[in-house]
This record gives sequence, C-alpha cells and structure tokens, in this order.
Amino acid sequence: MKKNSEILTTLLCRSAIVISLLFTMTSAFAQSYWVKGQIVDAQNEQPLAGATIMLRATASELKKGQSADESGHFMLIQTTPGDYEITVSFLGYNDYTAQITVTDSHIDMGIIKLASKNQKLDQVNVNAMMIRQDLRGDTTIYNADAFKVNADASTEDLLKKMPGITVDGSTIKAGGEEVKKVLVDGKEFFGNDPMMAVKNIQADMVDKIEVFDKQSDQAEFTGFYDGNEERTINIATKKGRAIGRFGRVYAGYGSDDRYEAGGNINQFNGNRRLSLVGLFNNVNQQNFSMEDITGSLSGQNRRRGGPGGFGEGITGENMDGLSTTKSIGLNYSDLLFNKVEITTSYFYNDTKNTNQSDSYREYFATNDENHTYNEIYDSESDNYNHRFSMRLIYSIDSLNSIIFTPRLSWQDNTRNSLTEGTDFYDLQESLLSSSLYDTENNGLSVSGNLMFRHKFMKNRRTISVRIGTSSKKTDSQSTSYSLSEYINEQDRDLMTNQFADNDDKSYNVSTDLIYTEPISPRSMIMLNYSPSMTYNKGDKSVFDLALDTEPLTPVASLSNNTTSDYTQQRGGISYNYSSQNFNIVGTLNAQNSELDGEQIYPQPVDTKKSFNSILPSVMVRFKKDRSTNLRMFYHTNTSAPSISQLQDVVDNSNTRVYSSGNPDLKQQYSHNLMFHFNKVNIENSHTFFVMGGVTATSDYVATSSVIVGRDSIVGSNITLPKGAQFNKSVNMDGYYSLKTAVAYGFPVNLIKSNMNLSANANYQSKPGMYNYRDTKSDTYTFNAGLSVGSNISTDLDFTLSYNAGYNILENTSANSEDYNYYNHTAQFNLNWLFLKRMVFNNSVKQIYYKGLGDEYDQNYFLWDAGLGVKFMADNRAELRLKVYDILNQNKSLSRSITETYVETTNTNVLSQYAMLTFTYKLKTKGQRPGRPEGDRQGPPDGFRGREGQNGGTPPPPMM
Repeated sequence: MKKNSEILTTLLCRSAIVISLLFTMTSAFAQSYWVKGQIVDAQNEQPLAGATIMLRATASELKKGQSADESGHFMLIQTTPGDYEITVSFLGYNDYTAQITVTDSHIDMGIIKLASKNQKLDQVNVNAMMIRQDLRGDTTIYNADAFKVNADASTEDLLKKMPGITVDGSTIKAGGEEVKKVLVDGKEFFGNDPMMAVKNIQADMVDKIEVFDKQSDQAEFTGFYDGNEERTINIATKKGRAIGRFGRVYAGYGSDDRYEAGGNINQFNGNRRLSLVGLFNNVNQQNFSMEDITGSLSGQNRRRGGPGGFGEGITGENMDGLSTTKSIGLNYSDLLFNKVEITTSYFYNDTKNTNQSDSYREYFATNDENHTYNEIYDSESDNYNHRFSMRLIYSIDSLNSIIFTPRLSWQDNTRNSLTEGTDFYDLQESLLSSSLYDTENNGLSVSGNLMFRHKFMKNRRTISVRIGTSSKKTDSQSTSYSLSEYINEQDRDLMTNQFADNDDKSYNVSTDLIYTEPISPRSMIMLNYSPSMTYNKGDKSVFDLALDTEPLTPVASLSNNTTSDYTQQRGGISYNYSSQNFNIVGTLNAQNSELDGEQIYPQPVDTKKSFNSILPSVMVRFKKDRSTNLRMFYHTNTSAPSISQLQDVVDNSNTRVYSSGNPDLKQQYSHNLMFHFNKVNIENSHTFFVMGGVTATSDYVATSSVIVGRDSIVGSNITLPKGAQFNKSVNMDGYYSLKTAVAYGFPVNLIKSNMNLSANANYQSKPGMYNYRDTKSDTYTFNAGLSVGSNISTDLDFTLSYNAGYNILENTSANSEDYNYYNHTAQFNLNWLFLKRMVFNNSVKQIYYKGLGDEYDQNYFLWDAGLGVKFMADNRAELRLKVYDILNQNKSLSRSITETYVETTNTNVLSQYAMLTFTYKLKTKGQRPGRPEGDRQGPPDGFRGREGQNGGTPPPPMM
C-alpha cells in the first residue's frame, strides 16, 4: 500500500511539472489573423442566419467552426498562418468550398452566395418539399420547421416526430444508441442530464436538432478516435428567439388532492444565459434523468426477498409506484473577457416514492421438484440529491487553451420495506418468509478534470495533458428483521435481527499525455501515455441485535474491513489517415494493471494480481457523397472488479438469499464492434439509417447460485438453511450482446404528414452457474413500429403510431419451458387549437401483453383528454381541465430472467384523476447586445470543436 501511495504522489507531481512547463511556453506565440465574410441567398440575397462556416487546415482533421449571425456575417479570429479549406453549408443549400492561404494579413471574403437546391421550384412546391433532414459529415441534422407540433409543445414532443429518435420515459435514443448528453447551442445545459433540456426548452425556439457522437476533449483536439464517445444531441435555437426573458410557469390542482406546479424562466442576452427550472407534483412527473434517483448510491436502493439473482428486465409502461417530486435548478453560461467560456449548473431534487408489487417466480428445476415463489412487496423511500457541475474553457490564444470540469453530487436516501413471500414445492406450501428492512444511505461524489492543450507552429503538431481526480464516499446504516417459518417442520423457524454499518471510500487519480506529429500531408501519428491509480476501502460491521449483550461487537463471520489499490499503466501509438471522403484511425495500446488488496478484519489476508493486456482499436469513416456516410468502430477495454465484488464476506440480512464477494476475481476484457450507415435524400426528404453492434466479454463477472436442499455451512461457519440461496461472484467466459436498429422516414404529401418506420433486434447471452452447473440466460427482443405525424399546421397536430414486440427468454436450466411473450402498443395523440383560443387534447393508447400467463396477460386502454381556453394578449395564458386515465385501467408489468428463475411482476401505478391547470407564458424580447469587432460570432476558440459554435451546427469530424 505504501508503494502505491508513493506512486500516486509521484504521478501528481510529475503531471503538475509537465503542465507548468507547457504553460510557460505560451509567451512565444506567433501573430494570428481573422477571416470574415457574409453568407446570403444567391437568389434574393437575404442573409442566411445560422449558416455553418468551417475552416480546416489542409489535409488535416484540425478545424474550427461557427455559425453566421442574424445578418449572415461571420468572423473566424485567431487564425494562424497556413493553408486552409473553408466550407460554408446551410440546410437545403449547396455547399460552398474554397481554398485560402493566411500569410501576414487578415482576409475579407466579402459576400458568399449559396444556391438553394430547390431554387427552380415554385413556392408551393418548396413548402411541400421542405427539407426535413441533412447529413454533414458524421452529424445528422433535422430541420425543426419540417416537423409541425402544437404551439405549447416541448423539444421532447418535437423529438418524438423525428425519424430514428425515440423518447421513452427518462431515456432518449437516437439511431439505436442511448443519448448521454443534450447541448443547447453547443453548451451544456444542467450538466450531463439529457432530460433537462428536452423537457424545458419549448419547441418553437428550436431551429435544428443535431445528432452526433461527441468525442472526448482530447480526441476532438487531436482528431484521433479514442473510443470515449457519447451519443449527443445539440438543440440549435432560432436566431433572435433566444433573446430576452422567456419561459412558462404553471400550477394545477385536481381530484384526490393531486397537484402540479413548475415551469422554467430564461434570461438570454447574447452569450450570457441564465435558466431557472422547477417542478413540484405528486403525479409521477419528472424533469430529470434516473441518475438523480440512483446517483452515488447506485445499486443500494432496492431490496427484494425470496431466493433470487440479478436479472435483465423488460419493463412496462409507467413509473413504478406513486411519487412526489420537488426539484429546482439553475443553469448559467457566459463568455468572459472574450476568452473564458463558462457553463455551470446546480440542481436539487427530492423524490418520495411508495411502491407496492406482487411477483411470481418460477425456478428452473435441477431435480424433479417444482419450485415456485409468490411475493408481496411494500416500500416507502425518500431520496434527495444535490448536483453541481461546471465547464470552463480558457482560450489563452490561438495555440493554447485550458479546460476545467469539476462536478459534485451529494445524495441521501432512506427506505423502509416489508416483504412477505411463500415458497411452494410441488404446489405445496413449504416456507413462509417475511422481512422488515430499514436503511439510510448517503453518498458524496467529487470529481474534476484539468486539461492543457497546445498547438505548435508546425501544422497538426500538438501536445495535451490531462489530470483527473475523483473521490466517492458512501455510508449506509440498516436494520433488518427476518423470519422464516417451515411448514410441517417443527423447531425449524429461523429469525435474524441485525444492524449493519457500511462505510465505503474510493479515490482515483489519472493523467493523459498525448503528442501528435504529422508524417505526410494526409496522415499523422499520436503517442499516448496514461497512468492511473484507484484506492478503495470497504468497512462493513454487522451486529446481532438478538444477543442481549453490552457493548455489541461485530459478528466476525459477517463483517469485513478491506483495502485495495488498482494501478494501471497504459501507453501506445496511433495512426490517422484522412482524405476528403475517407478516414481511418488505428490505435495499439499496451496495458499493465496491478491489484493489491489487503483484508484487515476478520483475519489478515493479502491479495496481489497483475494483468497484462493488448488493447487495439480501429475507426473507419467513408463518405460516398454528402448524403451517404458509413462509420465502423472496433475497440477493446478492460473492467476491474469493484470493492464489493472482492469482499469475501457473507451478507445474510435476508435469510432467503445469502451473498458473498470473491477475492479471486479477475478483470473483464471486452471486444466491441459497431457500424453506422446514414443515407439522406435531400430532394425528396427520404432518410434511411441502419446500425449494428456486438460485444463479447471474457472473464465476465457472473453469479454462481446454489439453492440448498438441507442445512449447509458457507463462509466462516454461516448456516445456510434448507431452501435458501447463496450467490457468489465468479469469472466466466461467454457473455455476448448484439443489437441492430433500422429507421426509414419519408413525407406523405397526400395527407401532409411524415411517416417513420423503424425496427430493432437485440440479443444478450449471460453466463452463470446454478447448483454448480454452468447455465446460460438468453434474451431476444424484436420490435417494429411505424408512426404518422401530421405536418399540417401548429393548430392541428396529431400522431398515430403502432409498435409491436416479441420477447424470447431462455435459460439452459429451463429445459423446454416457454417464457416468451408478445406485446404491442397502439397510440393516437391529438392537439387541436380551434376558434383561435380553444384547445383540445386527446391521447388514446392500447397496450396488449400475451404470453405472461393467465393472471398477467393484459389488454387495456389509457385514455387522457383535456379542454382548455387561451386568453390574455398573444394567448399567453391558458386554463385547462384534463382527465387522466379516464377508463381507470393503468398498469405496470415486467418480466425478467436470471440464472435461477423467471419472474413476472405487477406494480402499483398512478390511476385516474382530473386536474385543472393554469399556465402562463413569459415572453419579453430584449435587444440584441452589441458586440465588439472580433467577437461577432461568439467565443474565439479553435480548440472547442462542437462547443465553440455559439448556436451553430457542430462541425463534423470529417468533411
């Protein structure tokens, strides 16, 4: 341990020295110049606000970009001498490309005229064939005006009409991949929470929706793919709309004391933007992602009874249980001194939830016995979370920049639960079990990254250094009482009454040193070195409250005190070849990982492991023309076991399911292969997308489960009673996952609507062990759907959709049992503004399940309808009466499969209620702020890639 602490200190000192030396180099930088011009329509010479201008060093992936202002002007400042290619693009127009050379003076390109692709059509045809979608490099761009939604719609409603994008609860998917980040005009909005922006930005503010894979800051700077990408959506707002004060507030009260209140207030003034959001309700509404529910306590919040495992579920339609939510947040962004771009946010939420569910489990038979289990589960929980994030970019000059990204999260969770279960063997009642569980958890997570990036005078020669640190601390105290009653067996009852205190800490420090060097006009190499170290400490003390002794001492067989150091050294070389239509990046890294573990209590045990890995990765991009793009990715990665997985201590707080970690676990090694293909026909607005991916993992951390037929001894003299289950983490080969998705969209001019077709298929194979035999759980899901969204006007907005799915659940222990089921959802949504002030809303959804069993098969309707009236100037106010779940049929179902059983669960949900709501729109337009010459287009940053746009289209990785 002492050795690794010295490594940590040395690592920090050396990284600080490197950054200090690089920072002192900034005093000898060369003169830089600006390139400016104006973008107009070639036919009417009207300015094209929002046109994208990208300047790229010839035969290089290094680029800077921005968007034209309201008058069509742009200015790319701090441009160093050299040869460049400038490309101007705008949705529905032909690109403009020119070669320029910056020597010792500024360049004024004057007026640049773009020709419309529909210039020969009359106005009626132009409107009918409005461009819906475009493809620029790796970025898919949707024209918001081509998807008509009602005047009160949010960006979430707009996304649901776009081909290839789905929104389901708190999850957004684009092109089959989950969206991890949503930007607003290229800037973060409430950190990494993707739901905050789409729920709080009104659709009528949106100009374009841009979907791309955001690379890491270092990858964007160097042009080298490093596998650290996130599916990202950028909401580009309309020029002139995001100025002044705007937003909406609402409050409502309804039957059964239901209430809702909230809204958002925004004050935008050029680069300075301030947003306040709030939400208060007891009708299961959320304006944040599930990260704020799990947060730093992920995996510790829910507890179920009965013999079980950990399964992948296919969930139902609605949020489980009944929730009361209070949340408020503040987001601020600005450009300071024309050099410092800052985005920061704070968010607080408090969610109280009551949950009631009944479950039926069918265990896979390992002998002639038929084992089933029924359970009733009740819980109450209260979770509150504080989250702070900041992103600061300091552009020292055209050659140097610094990025600083601190984050902090603090969370507290309390939960009380009651579980009652009955085990049946051969249809006969055998065991009655019940448990009470009270727990309080709190966690603090702090992290930060500091990065320095430098460009040398030689084009494409760069160096960058990153230092990252993180710290996480979780505390948990729980009291559990369990009683197991064996029917027809006297003196077999088993009771536990325990108090557990868990204290887990982890610290991490890592650094990256990256150097790039051009070796030809079209290629360059990159050298990288990335050391890191993670320290973990787990302290678990369990006390038996049934022992009437003072003071209480920990039960040695259930308690544990463990520390571990995980040190990693990784380095390698990369090659990048780039041409106009083709780009390939190959990387070969060597990695050494060392795990040094020490168990202090109950008896000293040392664990030392060393892993050597070769980690190759390849990225290929091919662009046949502007409308066709193919990308293929292959990368490998490793994952070390967590401290809880390594702790060799038995958890018996649930007398039906015992569990233990495994100090002999190895790290996981995964291969990942993926492709994306896009085809966009701008002339007829047809779009096509297909993707596929496969993952294979060796030494996968699986679960070995044993259900004993008689009393047995596990761990350090722990008695496992008859019928109980014991789970332990083990390494196994054979984990695979496969996913595919396809989407096709086109306009239907006859009914002035857009039609979107989609399909996806997923497969997952998880290895495991059940009663000392290898098992395999396979899950297949097949889904297909279509939707027709109106494009008539904002006064009449309707969507008709149908989605069907077939789910296959298999386990090698299940013999020939059939656990497959079919489900479909048919939905019709209508929003109609009539008589200029009256608003009618209607939503009808039919949900069907078949194959879950007679008790759980469902066929029901969810019907919501409302009527409102708008009043005051510009219809800013509205009073609406809406009835939810008119037929009172709402339900929530799920089915999951593990290495030991298949389970079907029915959970309580919010049912019928009515709500009278008052809504008021804020709209106070401000004056466009004056900006000094040299800051016409926003932040002067040649390092920011997509974040240096100030609302324009993010420059794609390849042109």
